[in-house]
Amino acid sequence: MTYKQFQNKVLRSTWYDKYWYYFIYSIATFCGLHILYSSFKFEPNLENNGHIAMYIFIVFILTGGISGIYLIPNRYKVLTIESKLNAYSKEEIIKLLIAELVGKEFVVNECFYDFTYRRKWFTSEYNIYLSFDTDVFYLSVLTQTHGGIIDFGGTEQMRQSIKNHLLKLLQDIKE
Repeated sequence: MTYKQFQNKVLRSTWYDKYWYYFIYSIATFCGLHILYSSFKFEPNLENNGHIAMYIFIVFILTGGISGIYLIPNRYKVLTIESKLNAYSKEEIIKLLIAELVGKEFVVNECFYDFTYRRKWFTSEYNIYLSFDTDVFYLSVLTQTHGGIIDFGGTEQMRQSIKNHLLKLLQDIKE
């Protein structure tokens, strides 16, 4: 499986999320700009504290909307980890990784591994996608937000954690 095939497969599994998030963040940006325009156009008769609160609200909405639009591609980031092992060894490493993380059934479809992982009962669930090619492993992690849109960096921490775990397994195999 090539990088592009892996990326397309991950995007296909959550195609509606991407458009939903673009819609939400675009609405937030539009509303923030509309409120900012209205505040300058109509000059409401508010006290100083009212103006300050209104502008803080506008900055909050605009910052959230614009940063959300900017960060959406990061949500679907794919990590690559180089490895010259044969396909059988790579498959065994992925199975070891999945067994250590979740210890239960997972879906295998043409060298494409897809499973759900949750660290603790009160944390978010993560959809983890793994695959390999002749020279690399592919890893992608998406957070299941259940209607929410705030991540607070948990996805990136999970990506790095799984990447480090995979690198440790690779190093153990080489020794």
